[in-house]
Amino acid sequence: MRLIVVSFFLSLGITHAAQYMADFESPTFSAGPVAGQDGWTITPSPPDFQEVGPSIGEFGGGGAAYFGPIATPPQDEIEMTRFVGSTLLSGGSFSVDFSLQPSFDPANDGFEFIFLSSDVVVGAIAFVPPSSQPAPGLNIFITDLAGSEDTGLAALYQRALNLTLDFSSDGSGGTDVEFSIFDYNTPGTSTFTGNFDGVESIDELGIAWIKNTGDSVEGDSFIIFDNLSFIPEPSSLLLAMFGAVFALRRRR
Repeated sequence: MRLIVVSFFLSLGITHAAQYMADFESPTFSAGPVAGQDGWTITPSPPDFQEVGPSIGEFGGGGAAYFGPIATPPQDEIEMTRFVGSTLLSGGSFSVDFSLQPSFDPANDGFEFIFLSSDVVVGAIAFVPPSSQPAPGLNIFITDLAGSEDTGLAALYQRALNLTLDFSSDGSGGTDVEFSIFDYNTPGTSTFTGNFDGVESIDELGIAWIKNTGDSVEGDSFIIFDNLSFIPEPSSLLLAMFGAVFALRRRR
């Protein structure tokens, strides 16, 4: 038993280990709906709303996730999520490559990368359509249960982008969010510091589509995302590891 525990510690090393990573490629993923593969679920579940398809060159690899309506669903919001277990945010990070694709209709919809606790979205990076349409991209907000904060940044359509979030405790029961957007097409990074007020831990992450209700005709915009990773802070990994070791001892 001691040898097993030591090997477990050594395999962890002194660096962070990913709580969850998805490149949407074989053998974990195959062509077809994302939901139902590798623990992903969608709520509610309209048809033809999400798909594993080809990646784009800047992201590398062969697969990516497509998320957005082919036919506008009746719901105002659709969430696609993946359970990661109860995890402290402070000291961790989140990263995803993505590309926003505009609508052919007068309106463009919004998207969010979301973080949940007990099925409630407690924090998000929101890509929001400007009030004036058409527009070259979506405005970026950091949102939580207390409201939203405008980053002053925008994500342009049909660009290969990377979103990276680094989390740290704000000392008041919440989480500071160091936010950066990297543009693969014209290399450069935009940064912003925000906050998830009152949020210290999550147990799910994912993506949401938000209908643009400000226009009489809803859009058919969609997002391509790839190379998603969520890396928790080390103590969360240690707690999970001790729990697994304790369970092994109990079984003996």
